[in-house]
Amino acid sequence: MDGHVCVMLVTSNVGSAFEEPDDVQQIWLCELLEAVRQGNPHFLAVHLQELGGKHYESTMKNVQSLVRSITNSDVLKNYDRMLVLLDENMKNKETFTALGSLYFIHKSFKDIQLWSFTKQMFEPISGKTVVGGSLSGSEAHQKVKFPADFFPEFRWSRKGFLNTKWNMCGRVVNLVNVHLFHDASNLRALEQSPSPYCLNRRRAMEHVMKLVTREDGSQPVSTFYFGDFNFRLDLQNVVKSLCGDMSPQWSKKSGGEVYQAVYRREGENSDTVLTIAEKLFQYKNSSEFLINSGEKFLEFDVESQYFKDLHELDLTFPPSYPYSEDSHEGTDLLTTRCPAWCDRVLFNNQAKQDLSFASHCNKLEYGMIGRNVCTGDHKPIFMQFVLPRNAGQSNGGNSTRTAHSAGDQQPAYLTLMLVAIACSAVLLATMFPSL
Repeated sequence: MDGHVCVMLVTSNVGSAFEEPDDVQQIWLCELLEAVRQGNPHFLAVHLQELGGKHYESTMKNVQSLVRSITNSDVLKNYDRMLVLLDENMKNKETFTALGSLYFIHKSFKDIQLWSFTKQMFEPISGKTVVGGSLSGSEAHQKVKFPADFFPEFRWSRKGFLNTKWNMCGRVVNLVNVHLFHDASNLRALEQSPSPYCLNRRRAMEHVMKLVTREDGSQPVSTFYFGDFNFRLDLQNVVKSLCGDMSPQWSKKSGGEVYQAVYRREGENSDTVLTIAEKLFQYKNSSEFLINSGEKFLEFDVESQYFKDLHELDLTFPPSYPYSEDSHEGTDLLTTRCPAWCDRVLFNNQAKQDLSFASHCNKLEYGMIGRNVCTGDHKPIFMQFVLPRNAGQSNGGNSTRTAHSAGDQQPAYLTLMLVAIACSAVLLATMFPSL
């Protein structure tokens, strides 16, 4: 493996792809497989959200077919081990997250093991395993759905996280599939900065990080969170940027409730610049969000900055949401929401240290899949990097080694004590050679 391991992480909200299994889904599949072919990683992780589609009651049956199309593809024929976790039991409302995590290991990559959350130990991975239903048949994951009363003011569903832990060449790595809450109403998001939805997502992500970190104990673990975070731009300040000092014209229902805000230029050539409703964000020049990959709007992308212990590579691709679901309109934006970088890859401090090798080797890439074609309302996002072999954190060949065993290393105070005793013995021997 030329002294390093190539890792590729992909995240994709596939909700709308399942609405058109013979059209949009096939385009999505081709784009994914082509990205994998070009990347040619030793280890591939694909995190899916909204598995089965937005109307999963009728389209969940298509999940297995899509998975077979991926696993049986020629691109993956040299990947002799795989783990596929599909949370697809929609009848179990208390635990259903509609998350899917797919992992593929190239036949040339031998130094890898998978953590058993039940046995609390790493074990060799072999064969091709697919676990569906509620995932009760797997010991290799940590799944949490946000409880129904987590946010009492709102009604949420199918949101949570799915974590797996790996030992890659002696380096312990968490791969966390995350799906956070969306903005239910553009008007509500417009009321304050940060919006109430932003604050809810912050609380939810802190909850995820706390649970994942608690599972790790004290040992340093590289953790990658990749999924649909639903991070949105600071809408109140985006509108100020787009509309300047224009005053909105508020439309209200008979009961006084606002249902629409319209921003118009004043004067003889008065025209509508922006219209906002609960599920409407209609901007006159929506292509501005795609010019130079949306660089103009990066200053309003602030949600990830709330997490001081998380990092991200520079965003050099346009917003990943919301795109047209028409298979012939790959670059057109929907007028439902303000465009945003919802789908991303974040990582903790330990992972940042580990990525320094890839950065030094210039083998670190963060980008978008299917940029010019229709992949549904979300674009898949990927991150690819290399890790050095023989990290030395743990013995990848020992299946009984735990992720945080206190007995694996001597405590620091014991080491210092032994050194002090040894030094004292040398000093006494020098002073009293006859002893």
